[in-house]
Amino acid sequence: MGVLRNLLSVAVMIVVYYFLLDFVMGRLPYAWLPHPWMDAFSSRRSGVAAWFALLNIVGAIVSAVPVAVALWWITPLQVGRNALLCGAITAVVLLVSIVAFAHGAPEVSPALTVMISGDTIVETLAVALAPVALVRLWRALRFGASPSKMESSEPS
Repeated sequence: MGVLRNLLSVAVMIVVYYFLLDFVMGRLPYAWLPHPWMDAFSSRRSGVAAWFALLNIVGAIVSAVPVAVALWWITPLQVGRNALLCGAITAVVLLVSIVAFAHGAPEVSPALTVMISGDTIVETLAVALAPVALVRLWRALRFGASPSKMESSEPS
């Protein structure tokens, strides 16, 4: 029963994380570039690439917060492994969908393909590592206590 619950919870969290990413990333200000940001870079292209990378990292972290919290509550003893599985599998699914879009689109310019491939590496890493980073941050904020120690120290 425990293994089935664990697999089911990870599968549900993968789907939730993917759709949260779609929701959050679709609402980030990719078209708006702050002038001080653009002035900090030597070329417009590097400024845009850095802006996209920053937005992808922020989007991955924002999307991973509810997933990491849910994994912590549902499977507290395997939260680290489950967060890694959830992030890695979601990143692979996202990578496959990005590659399918880039190569399936009829008229994709070479510049867009380069931008997609360069930005895809950052986005994939951010998506894969955000749930794990949040779980580790939560553990560090809880002074290194593992979920099993926290459960056993609470009064019944």
